[in-house]
Amino acid sequence: MKKSILFLFLCLTLAGCSNKNEIQSRETIREIIVVSVETVPKEIKQNEEILIQAKITQGKETVTDADDMKFEIWKDGVPSEEHEEIKGELNKEKGTYFVKKTFNEPGLYYVIAHVTARGMHNMPQVELEVPE
Repeated sequence: MKKSILFLFLCLTLAGCSNKNEIQSRETIREIIVVSVETVPKEIKQNEEILIQAKITQGKETVTDADDMKFEIWKDGVPSEEHEEIKGELNKEKGTYFVKKTFNEPGLYYVIAHVTARGMHNMPQVELEVPE
């Protein structure tokens, strides 16, 4: 009988502890970082420099303190070891990270914005079409 009561007491104690930890971990969950990528100008022309920019937000806040931000750029069909990686520069006025890029050949290109910020990682991919 004493063993049954002791066992029941231990189970209730452990259940109470796990519930407390669960509540604490829910309180520390932060909103995820969201990354949107666009080009300026929107329409890309061959042999003309454009900006590829990424806006990073967490909730309603603009993130300008990313630990790492780089753009991976490649033309369709190019093997991964030949992808170009360029570190994004911060434009504090606009709250965006950007790179300048000129596409010399027409075709379909891919851009992945690799962002590490506030203990999270996000890497959205967009397609860019460069007409002839």
